Amino acid sequence: MGGRVAADLCGDPAVVGVVALAPWWPDGTSVNLRSDTPLVVLHGTADSWTDPAASRRKVDGLQKSGKCAEWIGIDGAGHFMFRRVATWHRLVAEAVAEISRGVTATKTGERR
Repeated sequence: MGGRVAADLCGDPAVVGVVALAPWWPDGTSVNLRSDTPLVVLHGTADSWTDPAASRRKVDGLQKSGKCAEWIGIDGAGHFMFRRVATWHRLVAEAVAEISRGVTATKTGERR
């Protein structure tokens, strides 16, 4: 539920960026993302606990509304991050470092 909680908090001015791991965002779930707050969503493409397609749709919708959001699929990974730990860790570390440096995805998902 961490990704969903982070989504609820990302409207707070103290939040400078969000990295959400395999979030559970059913259709209709709102994300109060400020325009200046980058969001990176990491999701295993074979996740059967939370829906990677739903999180992708959420990111696509945020991008269309002009928000700074990026979806990164981890091909073949499921929900449990104990498998392919190095991949999950690397992607999270890269996202946090980029947010810290001000490197974010544009509304089209390309990095700037």
